[in-house]
Amino acid sequence: MKIGILTFVNTTNYGAALQSYALQQVLGQQGQDCEIIDYTCENIDRVHDPKKASRKGGIKNLLAPILQVPLQKTYDKFMKFKKIYCRYSIPCDRSTIASVAGKYDRIVVGSDQVWNAVITGDDRSFLLDFLDDDKKKYTYAASIGTGYFTKLKSEYEALINRFQLISIREKGAADQLRKHIGRDDVCVDLDPTLLNRDIWGSLITNDSPYGKYIFCYFLPKDKKLIVAIRRFAKENKCKIINLTKSIRRHKGIHSINVASPIDFLNLIAHAQYVIAGSFHSLCFSLIFHKEFYVVSSPIADRNSRLTDLLDTLELNNRFVMQPDYEFQQEKINYDTVDKKLDAEITCSMETIKKICRSTGKNEK
Repeated sequence: MKIGILTFVNTTNYGAALQSYALQQVLGQQGQDCEIIDYTCENIDRVHDPKKASRKGGIKNLLAPILQVPLQKTYDKFMKFKKIYCRYSIPCDRSTIASVAGKYDRIVVGSDQVWNAVITGDDRSFLLDFLDDDKKKYTYAASIGTGYFTKLKSEYEALINRFQLISIREKGAADQLRKHIGRDDVCVDLDPTLLNRDIWGSLITNDSPYGKYIFCYFLPKDKKLIVAIRRFAKENKCKIINLTKSIRRHKGIHSINVASPIDFLNLIAHAQYVIAGSFHSLCFSLIFHKEFYVVSSPIADRNSRLTDLLDTLELNNRFVMQPDYEFQQEKINYDTVDKKLDAEITCSMETIKKICRSTGKNEK
């Protein structure tokens, strides 16, 4: 069977690149002929392509000359990852996606914030509104990104209800969908990066040039947090490595502005500790058995996908809240965590198998 994955492409988002790679790998391991649909979402493209971002005012004029070089280098690294590690369809956009999608037996939407209208600019291609044959419509771990739809609720619900199988990443969103569209078969599944932890080993180098360090990523702008991280680093005799797009520098912190998805993986894999506010930093910390701390976002809705996973694995104590930012020293028991995660993997793989064999709604 030929399957097309519809997700975010041509981005400089590490999670977006790595989850699409993972879902393609997992479906391929089930014997499916699988491609990622090379779809240009105008809103995503406008934000992530440095040339378009600069033209559209996405980069402030005064900062454009300074930011353009690292942003372009990062974008080029992502495009190289896309070319080497993933299989893609021919490029398409809103006007041509229907013809490209016609060659697939099924289309799987996910596993990113594909139903977050703010991110997509209300691009309903991710709801497969262009596809008349509902029997081809599937999702895997699709994300709304916030607690639930804030706008366009009834329109989005109507389109989602046409999917044969609905797999969501957030528990709260799944509960709301069950309630509002009357589908008790809406399931909650793991992000595809977690489904087969063995696929990442070949992408990891043997060592790191940074020695013993704390890896930081996607941190809220808070001086108290920086002070707390510096204190924690001093206590544990670690350097601080911060992956960031910002040109701002902090004393005692080594900032990296250009990194590929492979670099991102290796920065986590070789870290002594991970302190981040990113969902996929959490996923890869779990995969590589890292001592990690999840920093809460000031925007509460953005924490739901993080807290859901932490709740499932009973790791709520790794969630670090404002204003104290205390990093406890008790180590994670990964024997226990892996058992819980393996149980979730087994359930989520059942969803993957249904996608590969399903014939209709509510299949048991």
